[in-house]
Amino acid sequence: MDESQTAFTRSVVNVSRLKEELSELKQKNSLLQQKLAEFEAPFGSHPSNDQEEDSQAKQVKKHIRSMTRQQIEEEIERYIANNSEMQQEINNYQVDMEWYRVQLADSTQNLVQREHTLGEKEQEMYNLRRQSMQATESLSQMLAIDSENVELKKTIQQLEHKLNFISQGTPEAKGNVDFKKKSPSANDYEEDNYNNDNDVDNIKALNAKLKRLEEENQDLQEQVEFQSKEIEKWIKWKRKLPF
Repeated sequence: MDESQTAFTRSVVNVSRLKEELSELKQKNSLLQQKLAEFEAPFGSHPSNDQEEDSQAKQVKKHIRSMTRQQIEEEIERYIANNSEMQQEINNYQVDMEWYRVQLADSTQNLVQREHTLGEKEQEMYNLRRQSMQATESLSQMLAIDSENVELKKTIQQLEHKLNFISQGTPEAKGNVDFKKKSPSANDYEEDNYNNDNDVDNIKALNAKLKRLEEENQDLQEQVEFQSKEIEKWIKWKRKLPF
């Protein structure tokens, strides 16, 4: 029972640790989803609170309106030609977005696996607790039956000794007979026979009860052995796990 208690304690610790890992994974998953949503949002959809940037944007729009079509086309060509750095940044942005997407998928899969493992561990912990309680209850019943068996055997031995003493007599009993007393009457013989019959019936009843208790005790011993084997199997299997 010490090993089963140790295994149960270890299961409780593992379940607690898995719950902490799940909480961390859920938090990480939430951050990844938020980051991925920011990457996938259309450019310029994020509101800006910087008044200086808004002012510069207005000036650029005003400058573009004052330019001719040819000047605008030349400005665009120059911008495209000199914008390799911006293109590289966009590429890096896309790579980062893809990395976050992969991380989110891995984190989600890991989260699902951990939740499944946690469910299994909680079920195992419940089964082990139930088996331990059943084994303890069976052992208590066995001890109670053993105690009752001892008392019954003592009672049977006393009754058998009494019957043997009455039916056969002992040298001590024969030597202590008082011949001065009057002979026993017929009623005395009938009373002795009646008491003897009652003692025999009591012994038979007690023997039947003792046999029944021994059978119940045997059944309980088989239950305890089965439950102990199940607990040992669970402990051996648990020791093979990586956590």
